[in-house]
Amino acid sequence: MPHLTGKIDSLFEAVDKSLSTYRRNSKISAFNQSDAGILADTLLLEMFKLSMLVNKYTNGYFDPTIGKIVKFWGFHPDSLSAVYTFDSIIDCRGINRIKIKSDSLIKSFPCLELDFNAIAQGYTVDLISSFLEQQGVQNFIVELGGEVKAKGMKDDENFWTVGIEKPENTDKRELMYVISLENKSLATSGNYRKYKWKDGRKLGHTIDPFTGQPKLDSLLSVSVIAQSCAVADGVATACMAMGLDKAYQWASRQDSLGFIFIYSDSNNRNQTKVLGNLNLVKVE
Repeated sequence: MPHLTGKIDSLFEAVDKSLSTYRRNSKISAFNQSDAGILADTLLLEMFKLSMLVNKYTNGYFDPTIGKIVKFWGFHPDSLSAVYTFDSIIDCRGINRIKIKSDSLIKSFPCLELDFNAIAQGYTVDLISSFLEQQGVQNFIVELGGEVKAKGMKDDENFWTVGIEKPENTDKRELMYVISLENKSLATSGNYRKYKWKDGRKLGHTIDPFTGQPKLDSLLSVSVIAQSCAVADGVATACMAMGLDKAYQWASRQDSLGFIFIYSDSNNRNQTKVLGNLNLVKVE
């Protein structure tokens, strides 16, 4: 599909201009720098509306308004730990403090900042997949940063398969499972690679939106299978924020999704819990 490459590149650029917190002139950066809000573009409005749905669906464990807290803990180039104390920024969160009025996003608390990095890759995968479908492409797989959407079949008339990594922080990346995707999306979230050490404390990059603290527990990674890659992406992040026990209990009630929980037991060995009728094969 070489003739589609330029149009797909344009989609990436549009997403970056709208949703990248690393880009100073993006729409989301303009919102974060404002005191009251901005006139938003279509992508920013869609991303916010989708995030509100995922926030409600996960009982608040997915919350994109923790942008300032993410920066405080050093998981963004614009670290705030040298400028602010934790107590001074902990109230800079709450998705219900942002409203949509016409085409504007309005914040009721000036220090609120949005950060869609936990869902934007999945959202971009959905955008590209939708574009391919509009172009009449019936069989494809789209992957971005580990978030995947598959449609149709490969040339050998088998469904697309993707790997799920062993959650180990090593240079050698090994697969733990292979899963077949039948017109589904898969997203994985984990803390085994993205973490920092601060004052002798290990900090996972997943933030508990209720406490504002980095979340680390026995849960190493969560893979979520759903129709929408954005939903799978946001839900995977929410499960990491919940922790193993709460996430497994919540996931057990979600019949429309599939889950693969990889966690460390009391003997520091990797164990797996699976929910849903998944075509999953362990790599020996």
